[in-house]
Amino acid sequence: MEGLGIAANVIAVVDISFRLAEWCVQYAYDVKNARKDIEKLQREVVNFQVAIGQVKSLIEGPGGQALQASRQLGSAIEDARSALKELERKLQPSTGRKAMSRVGWRALKWPFSSKAVEETIQHLARSRDNISFALNTDHVLPVAAGAAFDSHAEEHNPTCLPDTRVELLDDIARWIDDPDAKPVFWLNGKAGTGKSTISRTVAQLRHSHGDLGASFFFKRGEPDRGSLDLFVPTLASQLAQSVPATALAIKNTIDTYPAIIGKGVREQFDKLVREPLSKASEAIATLSSLVIIIDALDECEQDKDIKLLISILTNTQILRPRLRVFLTSRPELPIRLGFSKVKGTYKDLILDQIPAQTVGHDISVFLADEFRRIRDDFNITVGDERKLPSDWPGQQTLQTLTRMAVPLFIFAATVCRFIDDRNCGSPPMQLQEVLNHRHKNYGSQLGLTYGPVLSSQLIKAPKDKHEQIVRDFKAIVGSIVVLGSPLSVAAISQLPDISREIVDIRLDTLHSVLRWKMRKALKFHQ
Repeated sequence: MEGLGIAANVIAVVDISFRLAEWCVQYAYDVKNARKDIEKLQREVVNFQVAIGQVKSLIEGPGGQALQASRQLGSAIEDARSALKELERKLQPSTGRKAMSRVGWRALKWPFSSKAVEETIQHLARSRDNISFALNTDHVLPVAAGAAFDSHAEEHNPTCLPDTRVELLDDIARWIDDPDAKPVFWLNGKAGTGKSTISRTVAQLRHSHGDLGASFFFKRGEPDRGSLDLFVPTLASQLAQSVPATALAIKNTIDTYPAIIGKGVREQFDKLVREPLSKASEAIATLSSLVIIIDALDECEQDKDIKLLISILTNTQILRPRLRVFLTSRPELPIRLGFSKVKGTYKDLILDQIPAQTVGHDISVFLADEFRRIRDDFNITVGDERKLPSDWPGQQTLQTLTRMAVPLFIFAATVCRFIDDRNCGSPPMQLQEVLNHRHKNYGSQLGLTYGPVLSSQLIKAPKDKHEQIVRDFKAIVGSIVVLGSPLSVAAISQLPDISREIVDIRLDTLHSVLRWKMRKALKFHQ
């Protein structure tokens, strides 16, 4: 596509987007029963207006000729024009009106279902992303792969089930919407209490709401996600897509100051996040709050980085839109010290202090859902004589498991993975193994969590092999516990008296407590 074609398409997209925005306003006024869907679509159309307006400014600027020669940009804009034209066809008042001849007027009729609105919004968002990519923002900004809540790395990790964490999620939503609230919400709790699940849920909810700016899920031992090296560029890259009005400012900063990527974190945050948001404030006036999700800050490996980030986040004042940072972590010393120096600038909530009755309810909902899945999956694979009854494992058993689990969601999740592991036995056999351990005195829930897993390794082995199996278990699991970081299978195989073959054999029965991929490190399920 020639340069003139790109320029003409940009002008066409600008014109169409303005007409669509006007029609959305009229539909919102006339159609009361689809107000939320109309407002969602209107926000996306406005985002598109901003994005294409910036493309127009860039094409008319000093580097415009190079952009007009870009086939990738031309293709992205052509796709955007086609998507908007189709939306225009469906929304045009001439086709969207319903005649009301008896009363002499014609009322607008909303032509979309909620599902169709979501699909349209997703298509437009993809088109915006393609334009952003073509403008080279993603090429210039190095990002941490897998750090975003909707990345492939996080794709199969859970979110809160319906009717769980209700009060907590409502509290977070009120904090986001409160104009007088503190800018940072620190949710802390010990390992296994469900912090990351809550983070993913909040991110998903705010993404649907349209005010999620960016997310970063720290993960110790994984490239780029265990430090602040790519933290700010990753946030900036996401901001350029979620808040298109910031893209031009971010790109201009990188073009005029390419060394910013190697500067200190505070300066990076100021130039790539705070300033672009401030400059874009008028263009995003309809956005009252902008949410950034930061999960598992305790997995950032440098204590000084943790304290620095807390200082930056609690001292950043962005009034329009209001910046809201939702942050989770274990209550580790560096984090507590960091927050102790900025008292009065954040809201905190300790998961361990949520009433046991509330946690018990949420865990019971989780267990019921998981056992329903385990039962259905098992019944599909066996004959009628082995199928589990529809009420398996029974309400009393679920109540027992709930009492064993509270307050640790990780206990419930580990038990379910163990019971679902067909390498060790059938679900009823595995469940009984767990229940047999409930009266044993392990001294902590950690022992109760992992005791059945070790026992399952012993149950089918000759007694003269038990001592060796226990030694292998301690060597493999103990190494990961002591180091606190993921280890590769090859690294564990270097331990004295344990071969690669033995490691592989033991790992075959540890899927419920360890997570790994081929050629990647092992770590505990979280």
